[in-house]
Amino acid sequence: MILLVGPLVGCLIGVLVGGSFSGLADVHLRHEGLLLILIGVYLLLPMASDLVALPSSVTRALWFASLGLACVAAATNIGTPGFSMVWAGILLNFVVIAANGGMPVSISTTIAASGLTADAVESLVHLDPYRLAMTETTWLGFLGDIVPLPLPSPFGAVLSVGDLLLSFGAGLFVASSMVRNARDR
Repeated sequence: MILLVGPLVGCLIGVLVGGSFSGLADVHLRHEGLLLILIGVYLLLPMASDLVALPSSVTRALWFASLGLACVAAATNIGTPGFSMVWAGILLNFVVIAANGGMPVSISTTIAASGLTADAVESLVHLDPYRLAMTETTWLGFLGDIVPLPLPSPFGAVLSVGDLLLSFGAGLFVASSMVRNARDR
């Protein structure tokens, strides 16, 4: 959910520079319905899989497939402001997840960012079917969750480079859409 910061900051910037929320309603992306469904699947599948008791291998496959399809759908919008960053972020996350079977997480950085104990962080990562603890055998670890966002618990987080690109790109998209469409009216 921390990835919503970029779009929220984009809304704030859009308003501050004279943009309009109604401008967002005028935006039309290629495969926008598919993008919304895939974002929903990506964000809600972890919670839904607990409710319906799906095997972790099934939920992981669905999660990975939704990320791959989102990458393709985002690529079709690469000419839209911010979407080259959105696409690059999704692609980088897809690559590191594909290489490792889940998103590698730096335990030490998570401890520092969250203020939680080592045991608590390791338990959380172990219980999460989509993430795994980063080790010396992790492929492309620099693309994993290694960027600390130190906030008071429970909001402290560790993000990947892909997450940052995705969030900043979404913020740029929101702000530019609000301003461009307000100016066109």
